[in-house]
Amino acid sequence: MYLEIESSIKRYFSLFSNLLIKFMYSSIKQTILSYIPFLSDKELKVIEKNFSYRELKKGEYFLKAGDVVTEVAYINKGLFRNFIRYDDGSEKNTNFSIEGAFSCDRRSYHLRTPSEESIQALEDSQILVITLEQIEEMYRKYRVFERASRLITQLYRIKQSMQIRWFIEKSAEKRYDTFVENYPELVNRVPQYMIASYLGITPESLSRLIAKNKKKA
Repeated sequence: MYLEIESSIKRYFSLFSNLLIKFMYSSIKQTILSYIPFLSDKELKVIEKNFSYRELKKGEYFLKAGDVVTEVAYINKGLFRNFIRYDDGSEKNTNFSIEGAFSCDRRSYHLRTPSEESIQALEDSQILVITLEQIEEMYRKYRVFERASRLITQLYRIKQSMQIRWFIEKSAEKRYDTFVENYPELVNRVPQYMIASYLGITPESLSRLIAKNKKKA
């Protein structure tokens, strides 16, 4: 009797896991099509074939500083942060990635050099992972993926340029307002001191800005 119950439970979890992974592949295909709508069904199946499923617990690392990037993650569920840790122990958060985003250190990815950043899960996360070797093989077999990569890289560089101008030209208050407007879901998912680090202000300054916004509301 016990063995039958155990077998039923295993079948249930196997079925649930397969449905979850199927949903994740559907999600990543939709995300990729939003960037490059000209991919065919055959090319989308190639993408699905090359990504593998992985889970990370809160606090675990996808990439550690000093390592060379060997893989790229697609976040189906969860939250990542990119950050730099300095010699004095302080940290600078440089990016947050949520559901529907790809995550890696692009500098290490393109230059094949040790990463200056670490990438850490801030929540239990479910991701799909592809290695650089698999990406290069896709480029060799399907030129469309190389073209797609160039388009995505151009979009990233535009975003990076806009972010640099944002930090230079905007006041702390404007940076916070823009952050809340563009990433409202992160306000309650990311600790305040990490948001402060990302915005380039102290936690105390951020607390004052939040209190000021509440008074306005």
